[in-house]
Amino acid sequence: MIKTPNTNSLEADHELRVNLDYKSNLYKNKLAVLVSKAEKKAEVIKVSGKVEDDRKYAIEAILVKVMKSRRKIDYI
Repeated sequence: MIKTPNTNSLEADHELRVNLDYKSNLYKNKLAVLVSKAEKKAEVIKVSGKVEDDRKYAIEAILVKVMKSRRKIDYI
């Protein structure tokens, strides 16, 4: 908005106009990224494999910790 006269107060005889030259820096263009389904599936399989490996080591560590705390192994 453009206000004439340029003061902080607003009175009945002041003129307000729309600033047509205003451009906001907050406007963002969103571009869609095209990814083929085959690449997406391959990536999901790769990530799930890494997650399973990480979980396997974490589960083994927890089992060792529990067995050490109880000091007995019942399944052997």
